[in-house]
Amino acid sequence: ELHLDCNGLDTLAYPPAGFPCLEVLNLSFNALDADAIRELAALPALRELDLSHNDLVALPDDLSAFATLERLNLDHNKLSSAAAFLSLATLPLLRALSLAHNGVRGLPASAAEGGFGALASLSLANNAIAREDALLPLLHMDALRSLIVYGNPFLHHSHASADFESVMRDQRCVHLVTQPPPPPPPKPPIDARSLAYVPEPPSRRLIARGGARKQKRAPPKEAAPAAEEEGGDAGPAFFLTVGG
Repeated sequence: ELHLDCNGLDTLAYPPAGFPCLEVLNLSFNALDADAIRELAALPALRELDLSHNDLVALPDDLSAFATLERLNLDHNKLSSAAAFLSLATLPLLRALSLAHNGVRGLPASAAEGGFGALASLSLANNAIAREDALLPLLHMDALRSLIVYGNPFLHHSHASADFESVMRDQRCVHLVTQPPPPPPPKPPIDARSLAYVPEPPSRRLIARGGARKQKRAPPKEAAPAAEEEGGDAGPAFFLTVGG
């Protein structure tokens, strides 16, 4: 398992036969393009790939070289074209695909013809699908068991039409998700009584063993003896005179 998200990657390069056992790869929040994605096909054991938040507008035309890939996250890109769906249909073992927040308006009629044979879970949440008939190609995906479509304009009050729900749930046994998950509960307030008291760390100032030693004050300097009055014994004196 390898996480390389949030690294500003726009190209990928690794030695031949590198990462022979890598099964899970996270490349979200980067700047990869179709050419960089094509290089990942050489990973022989890759099962899960996260390419969300890469600002992708296109994919390699043929993804059949990803022979072991089962789960693919493409959330928050710009993969709304028919060519993108036709490319994804070439993944032979794809079981779970997420295309939330891609501006998808519908699926091309030929997307499921000969493709998506193993796809069991599909997320099209928060896209721009305005009509239910834009999802008719899903009826050709025989393995589909979970479909997430909340956040699309064809829903009314987070519900699809009765006919659409009947076909998906009753006839096709597809778990249809039309409502977003509830927001996470707010964090409980901090109880001051549960806070642990951390004593202030000791001072880093070095203290001599046996306690701090008092600095000895230097004895005050004695004032120089004042000169005695004129005429007194002031000791020898030297005078320099200039002769006339």
